[in-house]
Amino acid sequence: MSTPRQIPRPAPAPAATVLPLQGQEPGQWRAQARRRRWVLLSALPCVVLPVLLAVWYFAFVAADRYAVEMKFSIRSPSGYAAADMLGMMTGMASAGATLLDSYMVEDYIDSGAALRALDRRMDLRTIYASPHADPLARIDPSASFEDFRRHFRWFRTVYLDTGSQVLTVEVQAFTPEEALAVAQGLLDLVSNLVNDISERARLDTMRAAEAEVARVEAALRQHRAELAQFRQTRQDIDPTASAGAQQGLLSQLEGQLARLRSERDTLLQFVRPDAPPIKIRDGQIAAVEQQLEAQKARLGSGEDDSAGDTYTDSVSAYEALSVDLEFLQRSYVSALAALEAARIEADRQQRYLATFVAPELPQEPLYPQRGLSILLVAVVALLGWALTVMAVYILREHAT
Repeated sequence: MSTPRQIPRPAPAPAATVLPLQGQEPGQWRAQARRRRWVLLSALPCVVLPVLLAVWYFAFVAADRYAVEMKFSIRSPSGYAAADMLGMMTGMASAGATLLDSYMVEDYIDSGAALRALDRRMDLRTIYASPHADPLARIDPSASFEDFRRHFRWFRTVYLDTGSQVLTVEVQAFTPEEALAVAQGLLDLVSNLVNDISERARLDTMRAAEAEVARVEAALRQHRAELAQFRQTRQDIDPTASAGAQQGLLSQLEGQLARLRSERDTLLQFVRPDAPPIKIRDGQIAAVEQQLEAQKARLGSGEDDSAGDTYTDSVSAYEALSVDLEFLQRSYVSALAALEAARIEADRQQRYLATFVAPELPQEPLYPQRGLSILLVAVVALLGWALTVMAVYILREHAT
């Protein structure tokens, strides 16, 4: 019986050895290995530690913050609709004015005046020094106003959409009720600001027109009093009409005198000048001539009108008063028309606050966004570490 053939086993392979790269000395290779190890170890304080601190803070320390959002804009009754070119131009002017008002409101919300008014209304320092807040978010109640203003900006954001002219304001606090109260208080302040500015602009627009109406009205009242005094002094309601009547009487006397003289001339053709009919006519003519001279003196058309006022003087004074009265009446009508136009313009320029999204009580906290915040810290730390390492390598390469 034959024995099986033995197959020889292969000899074991020699242990692998790591050789340095071609052209590198063993000491240089070990130095590079140490540098790589220190680079990796530097990631611990630069990347890992900040991320761990961020996880600890946002998971166990950071307090919940409730946010209330509101949206509003400044509007005018004129709106933007325009039926003609003038309307389009005034509509564009109104749109530009409301945009400027929106910028004004945005600046006011960020101003110290608004913060002071809001603090007086609801004691903001107590709200943001709440025990619900974490140490980084809580404000020191004894902090200066400037520090408090800088701190409050972290809890309030304002954004103006210049296209739609809508202002979006978000307010944060540590409880839902406090967030709603702060947002409502800020909205009330903005509404009061817009109303006050609109009312002042309306008063400024109408003040000049109202002053002109008052001035003309006072002058008209005084002139009417002077006219009444003139009529009472002259005992004549309408000197012009009276003068017309007196002028008619003068014409009648002149006609009567002409008729008497004609009759006398006719009688002289038949009787002697000393005849009784002629004497009668002469007496009548003398009487009429005396009446005529007296009437002319009364009217101021005679040869001697120096004895007292005449109807001519009365009519002249009355006509002057009447002309002034008519001028003042027309001025008064024009002033009233200007006042009405100013009132219409003031109403057109009036501004009001249109609230599209009113403040509502939040149901759950929106801040801090823990996962996003931790991720942001990790990305920033990683980028900072990587840029630092790259800078060190670049400097080392330039040095060598």
